[in-house]
Amino acid sequence: MCAAAVAPSANLLVFMSSVGTSGNLQGLKGADALCQAEANDAGLGDRCFIAWLSSSQFDARARLLQHFASRSLTEYHDGQDNLIFASDAFTDAGEAYPVISIDNDPRGINPVATNVWTGSTVQGVRWAGTDPAEYCVDWTYGGDGGQTLIGSSTQNSGGWTDNNTSVCGYPWRLYCFEVAN
Repeated sequence: MCAAAVAPSANLLVFMSSVGTSGNLQGLKGADALCQAEANDAGLGDRCFIAWLSSSQFDARARLLQHFASRSLTEYHDGQDNLIFASDAFTDAGEAYPVISIDNDPRGINPVATNVWTGSTVQGVRWAGTDPAEYCVDWTYGGDGGQTLIGSSTQNSGGWTDNNTSVCGYPWRLYCFEVAN
């Protein structure tokens, strides 16, 4: 995860990974490590990032909010400083909609429109209950069987996280959110 305990910047960063991978992300920790590695490669190693993913045991919203117990959320921006989420987007159980689509990588470059692994509804919760098979075997399976929910990097509606389903073998990307360490 993150190398040092640092406070996040005033506005938090959210980005889409620049490289796609199958649903075999080596679990949630592996997905978080992929986000952190991309941030480190972009010169953001002093900041902490996790993947926006739900699994059979964890909701994406809860994974995000657990990092802010002693600090209120600020706004999320992309690498070009565009507002993506207002500060209250994840504070209640309602639906979270980005102001604009999350389509920039950590350097602020828009690589290509694509689908994004999420396993999450627009409320940031698990889409299919507690069966690991519905989340690419909790993000450890990358074959043609199994399926999970995906988002679209072109959407700023509910489709950003809840757009369609996909088998686990496709090379989709991740949404990476900065968190308090």
